[in-house]
Amino acid sequence: MRASLLDARDLFANSFKVVAENGTIFLMGLATRRETERATEVTRGVSGVLRVVRVVEIVSESDLAGPVRPAGAGPSGPPPSGSSVPLPAMEPLPPPPGAVTTPVR
Repeated sequence: MRASLLDARDLFANSFKVVAENGTIFLMGLATRRETERATEVTRGVSGVLRVVRVVEIVSESDLAGPVRPAGAGPSGPPPSGSSVPLPAMEPLPPPPGAVTTPVR
């Protein structure tokens, strides 16, 4: 499956993670609409594929070509992730029952 995406010269195959499960292929990643449509077309052409499920965040060509800032750069902290969905603050997970924890020094 992955080889078919690599063979398609008009695709950047590393944009996608490919998972196969009982004839269903999951295409996951960050790609343009054109890349997503083309990857779907290539995947559907592979023998044994029954269904293609796309879990892709669509970005524009200009977003992909934009400069990459190092983490923490800029006045507002880390660079944007490309997603407009705000993430809630995360609390640390509690230790499993019976676990002994020691502080890190």
